Amino acid sequence: MDTTGRARNLHRDAIVIDAHSDILMAVADERVKLGERTRVDGFHTRDVRGHYDLPRWKEGGVTAQVCAIFVRHTEIHYALTRAIDMVAGAYHEIAENEELVLVKNAGEILRAKQEGKVGIMLSFEGVDPLGYNLKLLPVFYQLGVRMASLTHARRNYFSGGVMRGDIGEDGGLTPIGMDAIRMMNDLGVVVDIRHMDARAVRQVLEISTQPVIVSHVNAIEAFPRNANDKTHFPYSKDSGIDRRQMLRDICATDGVICTIFWRQTSIDGIIDNLEYVAEEVGPRYVGLGSDFYGLDMVADGMEDISRLPVLTERMIERGFSDQDILGILGGNLMRVFDKVLT
Repeated sequence: MDTTGRARNLHRDAIVIDAHSDILMAVADERVKLGERTRVDGFHTRDVRGHYDLPRWKEGGVTAQVCAIFVRHTEIHYALTRAIDMVAGAYHEIAENEELVLVKNAGEILRAKQEGKVGIMLSFEGVDPLGYNLKLLPVFYQLGVRMASLTHARRNYFSGGVMRGDIGEDGGLTPIGMDAIRMMNDLGVVVDIRHMDARAVRQVLEISTQPVIVSHVNAIEAFPRNANDKTHFPYSKDSGIDRRQMLRDICATDGVICTIFWRQTSIDGIIDNLEYVAEEVGPRYVGLGSDFYGLDMVADGMEDISRLPVLTERMIERGFSDQDILGILGGNLMRVFDKVLT
């Protein structure tokens, strides 16, 4: 069988999971309807439209899309209302499209695959909507949130973020942040350490009794082999931090590093990231977290989520085994979901 045919069959059989999308912002603002193919003329920097919708998810063979609840800094004063707007938007779109379904665990994702539907899983990209009230986390759990990062770059009540560094009083988890990690473990919410500072990441790794993930990251920049390389996650003023060891420690929880598509210059750059993590810690710990966000900053050859089958073909060409590819496309995240989610 030629490479194209092998890739087509492999992708068709795979459970495909994208660990990060911000499309709910556009849904809440009523700028997109997920059942319709979004048409966007020209380039629109930092605009999620045109990357995700039900037709593109179907063409890309997506089984489950993790959709983030993210509150911009300009929305902090009404963060809870904004979060509920995004949840309501997701619920509305699911009600309007019979091929969309809310998924909350591995079994429901498998059922979506069997029924030819696309699952929507809710996540927090920063728990700012909770304010200082951890009692709200179980409420959002009941609404379907099954993954959470404590912060999006900025310092909040729960954690330091990459904007502030990781040493001194500004870094690390706060007491309520530590309680949040324990509650997430108890509830069955996947801990995502994306955007948290290095001190906070180390603390999470000490506290969490469950696998942790990084939902979307340029792994080559985040965990460089050369300590002098540019890095952006986890940001640190402490030059003594061994980032490659941090990568290994994350994967030692049996977690997954999900590589980002956004701002890669080409599809080869995406695969370079997949290869990097696979070589460092093994293909068992690699996943996908596209974070398409900006039509003029997409990878050549990976312009939207419908292009995922091309990624499968390129992985075959790079020498990944069928088993490795099935894991990277979604099987590795399914392992985490099966263990953590109830």
